Amino acid sequence: MTKQLVIVVHGVGVKEAGVSADLLATALDDPPEDNANLTRNKIQGARLRPHSSDDFHLREMAQYNAGGKRQVFPARIRRYRHNDDNSGQLRNERVVADFYWGDISNIASGIFGLLLGIWKTILGLSHMIRENALSSFGSNSRHDWLIRRISGCAALTIHGPIAAINIVLLLGVLMNFGLANFGQGNHSVAIWATAFLSAGIGIFLSRKTEVFLTRLVGGWMVVVALIFLALSISMPKVGAGLAVIGGISDDVIIEQTCMAIDAGSTFTVEAIANARTACKGAITGIFLQGLRLIALMGYLFVLVIMCAVIISIAELVRYLKNPKISPPSIVAPTISLMTLLWIVMIGIIWGVIRSSPGELIPAAIPLEGVLGAIVYCVAGLVAIAVGALIAFVRTLLWAAKFDPSQYIDPNDRHVAEAHANHNRMITSGFILWPLRGFLAILTLFALVAVAQFYDWNLLGLDKLSKLTKIESETFASIMLGLTAIGGFAVAAGQQPLRAGLGIAIDVITWLNDHSWNSSEYGQTRTRTLFERRLPALFDGKAGDKNQGYWRRGRIKQRMDVLVTQLIRDERPDQLFIISHSQGTVVAIDVLNSEGKRWLSIMPEGSTISLATMGSPYTHVHHTYFPSAFAAINALPTLASTKNGGILTDWLNIFRIDDFVGTHIDPIGQWPREQAVTANGHTNYWLDENVFVHLKKFVTPVED
Repeated sequence: MTKQLVIVVHGVGVKEAGVSADLLATALDDPPEDNANLTRNKIQGARLRPHSSDDFHLREMAQYNAGGKRQVFPARIRRYRHNDDNSGQLRNERVVADFYWGDISNIASGIFGLLLGIWKTILGLSHMIRENALSSFGSNSRHDWLIRRISGCAALTIHGPIAAINIVLLLGVLMNFGLANFGQGNHSVAIWATAFLSAGIGIFLSRKTEVFLTRLVGGWMVVVALIFLALSISMPKVGAGLAVIGGISDDVIIEQTCMAIDAGSTFTVEAIANARTACKGAITGIFLQGLRLIALMGYLFVLVIMCAVIISIAELVRYLKNPKISPPSIVAPTISLMTLLWIVMIGIIWGVIRSSPGELIPAAIPLEGVLGAIVYCVAGLVAIAVGALIAFVRTLLWAAKFDPSQYIDPNDRHVAEAHANHNRMITSGFILWPLRGFLAILTLFALVAVAQFYDWNLLGLDKLSKLTKIESETFASIMLGLTAIGGFAVAAGQQPLRAGLGIAIDVITWLNDHSWNSSEYGQTRTRTLFERRLPALFDGKAGDKNQGYWRRGRIKQRMDVLVTQLIRDERPDQLFIISHSQGTVVAIDVLNSEGKRWLSIMPEGSTISLATMGSPYTHVHHTYFPSAFAAINALPTLASTKNGGILTDWLNIFRIDDFVGTHIDPIGQWPREQAVTANGHTNYWLDENVFVHLKKFVTPVED
């Protein structure tokens, strides 16, 4: 008897356990066309027939307990058997089991889930910035050390004080609105209540949350709350304001804010003057303190932009010295994308608040000046979308004429590499150049804004200011148009957007270092600035549990629990791991660490084989983050059994137009490479051109 155990490791977008196993089992079965004209004798043939199905849950490791409760994860198996028709004896058996990990990274359904996915992507980009900087500028030179620090500064400034300021501002608006019902709106009571609530939430997050970046936001919330309160106590009315920090008085901030009510409107000169007076009169109390925080946030965004510009220069110098240097640096474009998405998210939130009933913010205070950059950000998103469309169409036209059998040249590795680089979306100039262009425009916008605040007479400032000036009526029209276009795009392209976000979140999940540990210093976790300076207030032990790449470790241990139990229960002769997309990274990681042990507990003479489909391991993970993901030839465990490894076979299937997953070995020696016709990145399980190769891979069992 031959017994096969097939473990399916899904990729992006799978919402429940068992879906991928069902699809694979269907792909391995005979097509209905082959069964339509079978005679009675032929119908008794030696095929593996569906026998049973089991859905169950397994316990995770105790370290992942939550609230004192053991965590579990779902699994499903499909059993197929061939029995001798005369004796009824079991001849051959195949068990197809689903390994499910989507609950750890999936996007929830609905528009809210989509927005939450965007939020997770924005914050998760911090990890991509950090990991790529560690790989691209990884030497011990002072230059690379400085670039790594500047990269971390940009990411943590957005993820720390900028995020904290927006949270405090939101709490302040809501608190003021609530207290207004008791006659305490825009009074000192609202300011004190906001400060204490913000500080309380910040301390709670700092002491109770395991994730470093969340604890960092918590600490900054306390600092922002103290600044908010200190400014209101020392300067309750319009005065010096932030002059003590950046040399900008309240009068300048208010003047620039109220200037949004200008000649671009349809009002008369007198009406504009009255509106500006009303605007200045409305900026008092909690709204004055909020405007001061917004100005402070402006300083921080200037810091982020300066960091991105410095890194861009470093990337350019690095490229000019050696255009083929590896790994490619995408630090500056990622910072640009993170800034772009963050400003858009802020704009959406404050736009909703502005349009909500009840005037959470007085109508006399214009937000056009504060949110002016959002127009450029949305334009940047449109440019990225157009660039992605161009790259997609270009690849589509190329793939329609290209013969998949010509993708790999066993004698020239550069042939496959050229094809992969042609189709890789993340390195496409159509994507990276809009991001770099947005950074240039945002730098220009920041330069003009700073010059206006400080009244600098820069050469050409008047012309530059016209390019960045958004008049109130123009702003309203642009925002209305962009909102309509954006709403239509989200509604019409929700599925592609979800797929793209899902892929991004899957990659980020694997890069997510919960404790922000520093491999440079051998630290298992990093304490926040506040935990180091004020340990009595900010409990440094909060991050002791979920250290390192916690989510990655949890997924890997889930797979080990499932496979170990099934090996123990089923005692298979052949173990097949069939994976797709990010699931291939999971499979490679787990096989590299646990494969030898699995083989040792299987019956003597057993084999392990791996199939990967649409794998991003080489051209995403290893290309951009080689310090975290070694090249396949540097993982001896995953070599063939002939070369001292554990794998009897490794088949890598990829579509020639797949913008995420391509080849792993450019000459197709190990793993075996199988290029198939164009059909995108998803639904490999349903592709007729893939079925035949999967059937050959899972060799039919012998009688």
